[in-house]
Amino acid sequence: MGLAASNFIFLNALAVISVSVLVNGMRQSHEKEKQMSRSLERERLKLLESQKQLENEIQEHKHTEKALSESEKKYRHLFNNAPAGMYVIDFIRFRFVEVNDVLCVMSGYTQQELVKMDPRSLLSDESRHLFEKRFAELQKDGSKIRESEYEIITRDGLKKFVLL
Repeated sequence: MGLAASNFIFLNALAVISVSVLVNGMRQSHEKEKQMSRSLERERLKLLESQKQLENEIQEHKHTEKALSESEKKYRHLFNNAPAGMYVIDFIRFRFVEVNDVLCVMSGYTQQELVKMDPRSLLSDESRHLFEKRFAELQKDGSKIRESEYEIITRDGLKKFVLL
């Protein structure tokens, strides 16, 4: 066997080893690719689940907004059309936040005037003292302010008794 034959056998053996190494590398690469594919599929499924949850939350939020809007409309209607004087007071600044037309007619003041006023200024001295006493009790122990009759003084100086 000559040099050419030994070179041929050597090159064939080298080729077999190279092919074997390449096949092993490809097999390992294929396994890693399958693992990555499975991992990506799990992540895709998680993202789809998260998307469904977000869509449900958005729908729930829209439903809640609609219910809140409808409730606000009902409140506005009742507040503005009540046959009694209605008001909302900011007890930190002691100012009317809003008043309805009936309270304006009862007091003789416009809405714009009332929202700039301290509500206690409508009360007679005796009623103001009673209100402040009850408000202090509320602040002290959290007791509920009971409905009471108070005397208000209208813009024209008339005295009227009202339930607050």
